[in-house]
Amino acid sequence: MREQNKQHKENSSADDNCVYNIIIKNLMLAGFFGYLIWAFFSLHLEPDFIFDRVFFALISLFFFFFWKRLHTQWYSLLAGFIALLLHSLKLYGNSYYSIEFDIIMHLIGAIALTMIAFDYLLHDSLSRSEKIMLGKIFVFAAMFTCGMGTIVEITEYFGYANLPPGEGLLHFGTGDEGQWLDSVTDMLMNLIGAMIAGAVMVVGCWEKKNAGMLGREQIRHNIK
Repeated sequence: MREQNKQHKENSSADDNCVYNIIIKNLMLAGFFGYLIWAFFSLHLEPDFIFDRVFFALISLFFFFFWKRLHTQWYSLLAGFIALLLHSLKLYGNSYYSIEFDIIMHLIGAIALTMIAFDYLLHDSLSRSEKIMLGKIFVFAAMFTCGMGTIVEITEYFGYANLPPGEGLLHFGTGDEGQWLDSVTDMLMNLIGAMIAGAVMVVGCWEKKNAGMLGREQIRHNIK
């Protein structure tokens, strides 16, 4: 009887995983086509955002194929989706509760990127050793986010030197005022966002570990 119950639970879990995988893949595919269509309509209305929306379409396609290999959790994907969508809404120049949207955007983007990096590094750590090095994962995820944020600042400088003013990733314009001050503020927000996301993910891992939901057995089960 126990064997039958165990088998039933395993079958139920497999079915849930199958439905979960289908939902995630369909959402990624919808993001790919949605951003491509949005980019097409931006040709005349918002040309400075064409690159961004095509790039985000490619990011959606990338995660369509590789999110499972990267072991990205649904909440990290959701954070990433929110970050991409907020950037694409072209809210730069607005302020909310006296905080510039550019600052909010860097904070949210850093949180999302750190969560995705943390997921991958955590799985890699668990697959190699039973000992979970949360401190090391936290540091490497934060460093990865800050490094990617620096690349964004370099692209902004490229836009400042070679392209007309605008609000997209490749342009220098609304939300980028202050030059050095803007760059330093952006990188500071990236660091703060990375620290917030890393701390939340570490606390979540502790909770899972104490509940017996974090270990090699869970990793093997997830791979299957």
